[in-house]
Amino acid sequence: MIHKRNFAHAVAIGVMVFMGAAPASANAILRDLDRSGMVQGDVNIMMRSAASLYSEGRGKVGDEVSWKNPNTRADGVVRIISVEGACVTLAHRFRPKGAEPARGLRTKRCLMDGIWVLSAP
Repeated sequence: MIHKRNFAHAVAIGVMVFMGAAPASANAILRDLDRSGMVQGDVNIMMRSAASLYSEGRGKVGDEVSWKNPNTRADGVVRIISVEGACVTLAHRFRPKGAEPARGLRTKRCLMDGIWVLSAP
């Protein structure tokens, strides 16, 4: 079993490395995810799915992608809710271990010097 502090640390590193996040924004996301019941594998799949929407610069409002972790039964949907310049805001709806009701999280990524950086939504 993963100790809660180690899980929180792993999620923070994953979020910051994957998105080039500023520490303050990553910490806010970390707190939300740590309380959600998601495990590292769930977070990885959710973040990769989200990146597939905007990483090629083709994303538009309303685009969405579903994801599922068959190992934990967690699943969710990520949707683009706004595009402003080089920034995209995403709405994440997810169900840790298939739990009801779904939980939500908003994130914003901005393309800066060729890297998608996590910004305050």
